[in-house]
Amino acid sequence: MRQCPIRALVIALLAASCSGCAQAAPADGQPFTVTRVADLDSPWAMTFLPDGRMLVTEKAGKLMLGSADGGMGGPDFEYTRLNAIKPALIAEATANARKSAEQFAKDSGAHIGGIRSANQGVVDISDRDQGSPQVKKVRVVTTVEYFLTD
Repeated sequence: MRQCPIRALVIALLAASCSGCAQAAPADGQPFTVTRVADLDSPWAMTFLPDGRMLVTEKAGKLMLGSADGGMGGPDFEYTRLNAIKPALIAEATANARKSAEQFAKDSGAHIGGIRSANQGVVDISDRDQGSPQVKKVRVVTTVEYFLTD
């Protein structure tokens, strides 16, 4: 129950301080107007940016960007150093592929030979979790075929 008054207070502060937000008529003789701009689970802190947008954080660590028209969303974070880490990703994926191939070969009574063909495939960059969009998880999918010997 304690969460609701905090939520209402933050929404009231957001609406009262937001320049350019839609204005509603003052109710009950109050010196301010309240405009609902977002539903927040557990607001923690906020600050206004020079262009009128606002940054709002929740206790769980989620960061949201609020626009002057009342829209709320998260900022976009881009990973720009893929070529710097790609060799290490491919090396790790190739080593993992070899371990898997060795296990398949052992289970079938064969021995693994050299690489017959290899394909880098897809590199996927995604948020580690919803609460920290600035931290990325990078995954590379490789297909490696090996020669098998008896």
